[in-house]
Amino acid sequence: MKKILIGFVIAVLAGFGGCVALLTYGKTSGEAAARQFFQKVEATELTAIPELLHPALKEAADPQLIAALVKEIPGRYGQFQSIDWNGMSFSDNVGPKGREQSYEGTMVFAKRPLKMKLSFQDGKLVGIHLTDLAVSKEVVAAIAVIPPDKVPYQKRAESFLQELINGDLGRAFGMMGEELQQKIGQDGFGKMAATLRKNGKVSKFEFVRSQPRAGRNDKLDVIFDCAFPSSKQKAHVSFQFLALRSGLMEFAIPSDLPGL
Repeated sequence: MKKILIGFVIAVLAGFGGCVALLTYGKTSGEAAARQFFQKVEATELTAIPELLHPALKEAADPQLIAALVKEIPGRYGQFQSIDWNGMSFSDNVGPKGREQSYEGTMVFAKRPLKMKLSFQDGKLVGIHLTDLAVSKEVVAAIAVIPPDKVPYQKRAESFLQELINGDLGRAFGMMGEELQQKIGQDGFGKMAATLRKNGKVSKFEFVRSQPRAGRNDKLDVIFDCAFPSSKQKAHVSFQFLALRSGLMEFAIPSDLPGL
């Protein structure tokens, strides 16, 4: 990938005319890409922002938390104004994966400048990095809460229970967060599943509700009624939201949540 550091462009390019043309192109494409993206973010409802994200980014992190992150930036720091091209680096190439654009340096917002890197693939956001550690911590802390749309977690929870009781244990184990995987281990998980499966297959997982854990705004409990052949038992699957990820961190059948 061809990458040009604006601060050194005169030194690495032969010919003054080429330098001016490249610098003008970089400014035009960079500011247009960043401006268009943040304009779309400001004009789009939070629940629809994942449509602006590239599938690779949605796979690498929770798309709803990424949506909250990019919504929080103009909400907290004001509208995007321009790019400070002093020290900015950029690349813009068309290759096997399509058009890939990357801009790293200082982005100027209405309330303050922010050091960040934005990467796009065919117009979709594929990467965002706030390089100022203090700003990054501030923004990530603000969004480490339960997203407004809980349906994706309901679906993930039901898929997990289905694999755990009726399906593939390997897939079920892979759905859990790393911390829970390490805590239980594959052998322990297999023993737990074997005990549950003695009750027979579940004919229906009936969604009951999703609710925040008492006293927590970063943990979501998803509750189901599980119809075993000879009994109905309540189950819960819990997700924790931290650092742009949503991990499946707890489950119990029968559920031991208070009030169920």
